[in-house]
Amino acid sequence: LEKKNLNANVDFYSATVYYSLDIPTDLFTPIFAIARPDGRQIWVNFALPNNDVIQVIDTETLEIVAVLDPGKAILHMEFTPRAEQVWVSVRDADKVVVYDPDTFEVLASHTIDKPSGIFLSARAHRIGL
Repeated sequence: LEKKNLNANVDFYSATVYYSLDIPTDLFTPIFAIARPDGRQIWVNFALPNNDVIQVIDTETLEIVAVLDPGKAILHMEFTPRAEQVWVSVRDADKVVVYDPDTFEVLASHTIDKPSGIFLSARAHRIGL
């Protein structure tokens, strides 16, 4: 990298993982990835211009099993402790969307002014999150 005068970041080194998971390069750069508590899925959101997309990856097959579009500026995703719901903050749409992680159905949509992080009480006692 020094010979080419490139300053690599974490995403540079993560590219081999993205390719091995067949994440389409037009969706780079992933911002957050969260694992379903039972380990069956990984939910991934992306930077601009694709910050309205969530990909759901099956951990056994490494296939993308769902592509969701809840709105612009997806900032945070959080599973409920038993993985029966995923809460997604969508800042530019002023809402929090609640998904069923099995069917990907929208269970609820709450109007909230510029939501950002979502931290459910199940992890409130954990330091460093």
